[in-house]
Amino acid sequence: MSEIALLCGLTGSGKSTWAAERAKGGAMVFSSDHYMIRLFGHHMPREVFDARMASCMELILEHANRLAVLGVDVVIEGAAWRRAERQLAAQRLAASGADLTLYWFEVPLDELHRRLARRNAALPPDTFEITDAMLTEFAGWFEPPTADEGWRIVRVG
Repeated sequence: MSEIALLCGLTGSGKSTWAAERAKGGAMVFSSDHYMIRLFGHHMPREVFDARMASCMELILEHANRLAVLGVDVVIEGAAWRRAERQLAAQRLAASGADLTLYWFEVPLDELHRRLARRNAALPPDTFEITDAMLTEFAGWFEPPTADEGWRIVRVG
């Protein structure tokens, strides 16, 4: 049976590195940042970003379902900071019959700020630059996962 892995954690927590390792093993990785940047660029108002992100995630979930039915492991990196987003993804992906696993990359905020400085100094392609102020703001939006969201939760980090 295939697995659909949803990666949950703030910027700098190790999600992209983990996803790259899974890709080497044959998993299909979908990064919402890659889609957003390639389709829409780096800068846009928050409300525009949110609407575009929702559209990208709809497509990612559709493709993830189809690939899982075909027996391909899938990794989804992005849009998992809020409980409602994770629950919606679990509901949409349940039709695939795949094992649904949420990998929670839990890293202290002070360590994330240190990692962010290194990341921004050599920003990978198709990656948004995130400032310290943005990371602090994002941390306030983050809702830790709970067992009743429809995912098997694995803590990483």
